[in-house]
Amino acid sequence: MRFTWGHAAIAIPVTIVVVFTSVLIRSMADDKTTELVTEDYYAQEIQFQDQIDQMKNALELNTQLNWSKADANWLLDLHGDFEATSAEGEVHFYRPSNSKLDVTIPLELNDAGQQMISANNFEKGKYQIQVKWNIDGTECYLEKNIFIH
Repeated sequence: MRFTWGHAAIAIPVTIVVVFTSVLIRSMADDKTTELVTEDYYAQEIQFQDQIDQMKNALELNTQLNWSKADANWLLDLHGDFEATSAEGEVHFYRPSNSKLDVTIPLELNDAGQQMISANNFEKGKYQIQVKWNIDGTECYLEKNIFIH
């Protein structure tokens, strides 16, 4: 039996289907874990408008969020048109690549609007600082991407 153009017309599409199917199966069987941004993603999506309003409140107070290295520690600087010591809230350090490395600490600003944070709390890598605080009943929120080295 000879190999003719009729055989090739059948063999080529079948080969393409087999190759694409094997690639698809191998990619779906990958051992890598994929994490959602957060566990309760859909519930947080509904609350997103509240977060936008809180960011607007922070900007109306001319709030600035800065992050810098201070000796063996890190310095969080949050200042604006408010008394820093009256700010009550928390600072969440969100690690996109691994939620087990997330860190949450209470917001405890000094008179200058600064807070020292131990470098031992963090692994090297990218974090997002999410600061949520209350000033005289006004909820505020700011976030900033940082890299710990």
